[in-house]
Amino acid sequence: MSNTTDDFKPLQYVTYIPNHAGDNYMHPDVERGRVTSINSTYVFVCFDDTGRGKACSPSNLIPTKTPSKP
Repeated sequence: MSNTTDDFKPLQYVTYIPNHAGDNYMHPDVERGRVTSINSTYVFVCFDDTGRGKACSPSNLIPTKTPSKP
């Protein structure tokens, strides 16, 4: 089941898995971050300490409990 923007909230930790990584959580392009904001289409995720979110499709995100690798 694919996630939607309704599945996320600001400050939540997430794991971003790009389409080309498939289900490989250990792929080098997988990133961990924190939700900064949400609109009707995208979840904005900060992957560094700048506080600036990058637009991500919710279908590429998985909620996580901590910023560390799963």
